[in-house]
Amino acid sequence: MNYYVTPDEVLQNISYLIYENILEEHLSKEDFMKLKNLNVEHIHTNMGNVIDEYERLFEKANQKLKLTLDVNTVTTIIIHDEYIMNMLYEIIESLKNRKDAIRNITMDVLKKREECCCYY
Repeated sequence: MNYYVTPDEVLQNISYLIYENILEEHLSKEDFMKLKNLNVEHIHTNMGNVIDEYERLFEKANQKLKLTLDVNTVTTIIIHDEYIMNMLYEIIESLKNRKDAIRNITMDVLKKREECCCYY
């Protein structure tokens, strides 16, 4: 069985966005502090339901970025914002895939347990 594993590049991009404060102006102070306090290492196992929280915060930042793109006219800012938006789309998609993989792993384990325990 092959399950989706979040690529290292995506994890590095998440860390980059957080530690370089890239999303600070696109989130409320409270949301940005939540983002900084989440542990990227927990994505693999979804400890503490961290994937949903990352998804929520990244989607919120992406919405604010979309709004600023409509207002901005400076080309360098637009290019930078589009780059960040594309990165966020990739991250969000990867998080959704990982969450689905964790759900599939759980279902497979439950099925195996059921098969195993039915034959005693």
